[in-house]
Amino acid sequence: MLAAHVLPNHPAVTAVVSEAADLLEERTGRGSIQGYADGPERVDEIVSAIAAVLQRRGIRYSEPPVSWSDLGQQVRSPGDVLTWRVGTPLDLVVVMAAALEQAGVRPLLWLADGHSFLGYWREERSAESAATTDAAPLVNLVDLGLVGLVETILLTSSGELAADLHTPAYGDWLAGDLDRILGVTDVHRARKDGIYPLPARARDEAGVLQVVEYRPALHSAPTKAEPPTPASSSKPEAPARVQQWKNALLDLSLRNRLINYTERSGLALTIPGTALGALENFVHDGTPVSLLPADQLAAVQAERG
Repeated sequence: MLAAHVLPNHPAVTAVVSEAADLLEERTGRGSIQGYADGPERVDEIVSAIAAVLQRRGIRYSEPPVSWSDLGQQVRSPGDVLTWRVGTPLDLVVVMAAALEQAGVRPLLWLADGHSFLGYWREERSAESAATTDAAPLVNLVDLGLVGLVETILLTSSGELAADLHTPAYGDWLAGDLDRILGVTDVHRARKDGIYPLPARARDEAGVLQVVEYRPALHSAPTKAEPPTPASSSKPEAPARVQQWKNALLDLSLRNRLINYTERSGLALTIPGTALGALENFVHDGTPVSLLPADQLAAVQAERG
């Protein structure tokens, strides 16, 4: 549920991303922020620019309550952190995660014993579940260069921001025993599981309270348009899968599973009742569909029945 506190549509976060675009223009000559469209190196540049913008805001470090792991911890909104310029490690992680999500980069929230730091996917992928307490597989992906890290405590330092924000987080928390890692939350996977941000509340210049609802942004590269079919063809050619079905139907014996179907011939597929039409469209369009084993179902989906 921590992903619900990542508010990418908060007006304060939008201002941070806009300022990061100007900084990217100065550093690289290109101010475009398009998520993963330009490769992992560009993702690193976007993350570095957002971190630099947050560090320029002069946010002061605040210690989390001693009993936060037992009693919980109040999470400040991005407006509170950027206005009052104070935040705990968790506050800083949540604010920067919101900025990354606004920029199209998928963040990971790493919770450790008395600390938290930020991760992000360097390629357009996500974890198998929204939250996990087994950090070892993700650490392997960090070693492979698929996941980057940000020690957000460094954003509260004065002076020039350290160029390497990855090594301090890795060396302090992931280089040795992982018993101090409590869990990792994948924000993008949480969104796919139906965990959306809380409504963002902010006041405009006139003091009027604004409530901004979450609207997912599209940052992927545009899909290529398929070439038009020749106008001379009077009848479209049947897709290859349809031809395969026709060939299979020519076998009218009991060997043909399309005719003699039994429960042992396949696997039971469980989907939400409201998604049956969408699945039918996917099959009809030839869209690839990944099947998830029942024992890997997200906990939030199991709770919803």
